[in-house]
Amino acid sequence: MSSKQATRLKQAAANPTNQATLKTQATAYVTAHVQSDLKALAAKAQAGDQAAQAQLANQTQLTQSLAAKYQRAFTRQALLKLSSH
Repeated sequence: MSSKQATRLKQAAANPTNQATLKTQATAYVTAHVQSDLKALAAKAQAGDQAAQAQLANQTQLTQSLAAKYQRAFTRQALLKLSSH
């Protein structure tokens, strides 16, 4: 990332409108991906996959782990998008 892109990114990230938009988009992105992953694990668990059953047994930890994973992914995407403007 160039210094010019970093400056634009800092300005874009400080903008309250961008912050609100990113928060809304991040929530939707994380929720959709977590639900999708949980659904896939539930299908595997029903099919007898013991690893999937074990993961689903501790759903709170699983949900937190998946949320963190997708928050990182969304943050990377958002930063790339903001720095390109």
